[in-house]
Amino acid sequence: MDDTLAAYITFGALIVYSLFLWGKGLLKGRRDDLIAGLGVPMTATLVLAALTPASPYPINALGHVLMLLGLYTLMLSAFAKRGCLWTRADRIKFGLGALVLGFLVSLAMC
Repeated sequence: MDDTLAAYITFGALIVYSLFLWGKGLLKGRRDDLIAGLGVPMTATLVLAALTPASPYPINALGHVLMLLGLYTLMLSAFAKRGCLWTRADRIKFGLGALVLGFLVSLAMC
């Protein structure tokens, strides 16, 4: 197996794990899960950039992950329990902001 393919498979697995943590943090109002849900893809992108030097794909992938987190936030914002860390309006603002930021990051690296 090519090293680059293994790096992208690992990156995909870490993204699925970060979506799980992010959703758990949104639904249950746990700050630790929210921080881990954002930290895992950022760290995975840095590792992927180190494994595939001189390639714009890790930064492009980070933009796609930010868009995915924004969409996931918008989808789960209605199901969050009362007394969560963020109000519903804050979750919608974050989701839309993550969508726009992810789109801009992915465009910048094309």
